[in-house]
Amino acid sequence: MEPSQHNQKKDEIPIEKQPNQNAVIYLPKLTKKKVGKGLSSINQVIKKGRPIIFAALVSTLFATIAFTVIDLERVDQAALTEQTNPVAAEAGSAGEMVKIPELTMWVVQAGVFKEAASAETNFRSIIEKMPVIQTSNEDFIALWVGAASEESSAVAIAEKHQSEEVPLYIKQVSNGGAELQISEKDAEWLKSATDFTQSILAQNQNTEALDKLISSPPESELLQELFTSFTTLAEKAGGSEADQERASLQAVEMLWELPQKNEIDQ
Repeated sequence: MEPSQHNQKKDEIPIEKQPNQNAVIYLPKLTKKKVGKGLSSINQVIKKGRPIIFAALVSTLFATIAFTVIDLERVDQAALTEQTNPVAAEAGSAGEMVKIPELTMWVVQAGVFKEAASAETNFRSIIEKMPVIQTSNEDFIALWVGAASEESSAVAIAEKHQSEEVPLYIKQVSNGGAELQISEKDAEWLKSATDFTQSILAQNQNTEALDKLISSPPESELLQELFTSFTTLAEKAGGSEADQERASLQAVEMLWELPQKNEIDQ
């Protein structure tokens, strides 16, 4: 029996001012008073000390103005710095917006169900026969048996697992991409994860890339399930072919569902 083909693409899911330094400062005017002869010696002392007093007064006044201007300059500079980089500070704490490219692929399906109970029943009946997983798609639950970047590769997967008891068909799907707010480090990790997933879909899994991904876990909670799927895939490396195929398919599913999970978290 040949797998039927549906080339229907899913609808995409949308994604102070400075003080005036020339200000005039008024000082109280000094007035002379007549004094008696008995105080003439005191008057002479005052006259002799007047230049010293005036010099001290001017020096004190100048220092007061200078420190006032300097302190205000420091305050203004600090305020200016805070106003210059408010967005940068906010971005540093919340992360940066990273665009996930649209993921388009061909999937091999063993059925799509409206009711979760029906999907579970069919899943249990074929799990021993092929590497099937359950994945949610809008209001439906699909049973995936394989996924590939090319139609011909999807046909080959379907022919490999095809049986009279379990009819399979292939379908092209797309998730529309998304924008995530994550750290720069996680953005680099996600790019590597996307490239690795593409190697799975191309039927040419990059083992070295997988080792690098699981050696540096991402920080974002949104990426934890994708990371876990990679660790599971690495653990199944020495297991059966069916276990390896199922683990690879689950890794693809985690990247596929990322835009939908991002919408739920927002």
